[in-house]
This record gives sequence, structure tokens and C-alpha cells, in this order.
Amino acid sequence: MTARGIPDSQAQQLFESLAAFSGYGFPEAHSISFAHIVWQSAWCKRWYPAAFLAGLLAAQPLGFYSPHTLVADARRHGVTVHGPDVQASLPKASLEGTGAVAAHRTAPARWGLPGPAVRIGLTQVRGISDDLAGRITAGAPYASITDLARRTEATRPQLEALATAGALESLGQDRRRSLWAAGAATRAHSGTLPGTTPGADAPMLPGMDALDVARADAWATGITTDHPLNFLRASLAQQGVAGSPTCPGTATARASPSPGRSPTAGHPRPLEA
Repeated sequence: MTARGIPDSQAQQLFESLAAFSGYGFPEAHSISFAHIVWQSAWCKRWYPAAFLAGLLAAQPLGFYSPHTLVADARRHGVTVHGPDVQASLPKASLEGTGAVAAHRTAPARWGLPGPAVRIGLTQVRGISDDLAGRITAGAPYASITDLARRTEATRPQLEALATAGALESLGQDRRRSLWAAGAATRAHSGTLPGTTPGADAPMLPGMDALDVARADAWATGITTDHPLNFLRASLAQQGVAGSPTCPGTATARASPSPGRSPTAGHPRPLEA
């Protein structure tokens, strides 16, 4: 700097400024990189929300939002999401059908309506490995649960997990009857004759209600159709538990007299549009 005619006082000032920049220069570059990723993600979510969801699910575990949170957000934006199915699912989440892109100025809740649906992959089911999911996909379609067990050599826990997830319903039996049949079906293997496995035809059993299905989905895949707290909202309201619109700090609450302390329930994790 001296050789370029810059006075020592100004040179010292410039050096101190550059030294100070080093304290946040990396975070600034980091934030620019993340901003670029966020812009790309926002573009994909706006114009191709189904493909965006399928890609995120296929890349799990990501360490950020859970599959349940991602699916719930996609559904709020009009994306149709189907559960796992041994006759239709691929190992990872995939797209089903074709569709169009939502027009400009479409409301966010309708972004995914014209597009394809998302099918949950088999590896999302508890205990289903990439290897087994690949064998199931390669061997589809199947005539029965026994046929599935015989040709893929799935274990009893694996068949029970598939049954609990509803992935065997396309084989003609609901979740409870599929669970009944899973134990018997595992006695079938590649060395047995088709149709010779006793006990694989389940009797008529009581069906699952919405809460039972939510429990089953939460255990088997971690993805439920409805938020678990929805089953308790009426009871919580009777106990005076505040919903999010009336919690202190929200616009609704600020427009009303201060409620003081408000009991709440749940563990909110907001996901912005």
C-alpha cells in the first residue's frame, strides 16, 4: 500500500476493515449458497410440488423435517399422496400418473392439484430393507400374501409391518386380516406348492377406525393421513386448552383481552409455504 502512495493511517484502517470482514466473510458466502438452494427449492415446490416431495422422501434421512411433516405440507398444497402398496410402490417414493403445472396466481392450496400423485416407497415401511423392497418390486404383481411371502422370502416381522402399513390391502384383505394372515404366510417359501399353506385365509375381523389407522401408520411408516392431535381436539377444547389461533402472541389473541397463561398441547413445527 505504501508503494501505491497510500498513507500509513489509511493502510492500517483498510487492513483492520479486511481483518474484521474475515470474522463474517465465511458465513456471508455460506448464506449466499444456502439462499441459492432455497430459491431452487422454492421454484421446484411451486411448479412441481409432487416431484419435489418425492425427491425429498427418496433422499431420506435428511436430518431436517420428518417425512410426516413433508407429506402433510405437500397435502396442504394440493398434492395427492398414496400409501405404500406391494403391487404399486417402488423401493423409494415415486410419481403416479401425469398432470399439468398449476397456472400463475394459483392459490398455494391448489399448486399440486393438476399434477401427478406421489406413492410412498416400500423402504419407508419399518424393517423393509432396500434389498427386500427391490425383490418385492421386481416380483409384482402378486396373487396373495402367501404368494408374496413365497416369492420374496419376507420374514414374519416384515410382512406384519407391511400389513400394518396397509401395503397388503391390494391383495384382497384389510389391515387386520392381513396381520392375521402374515404369520401363516411366512410358512410358505420357494420350496412349497402354491395354495398349500394353512391359515392364510383370515376370518372376518373388526375393521380399524380412523384412530386405529393413524396409530398403525405412525408405527409402520411415521406418516399419518391426519394429524394425531386432531383426534383429541374436542376433548382438549373442553379442558380449556388453547388452539394455535388463540395462543398468546397471535393476531387473534392480540385482538382479544389478554387471557393470561394458556394451557397448550402438542409440539408445533411450522413449515412455511
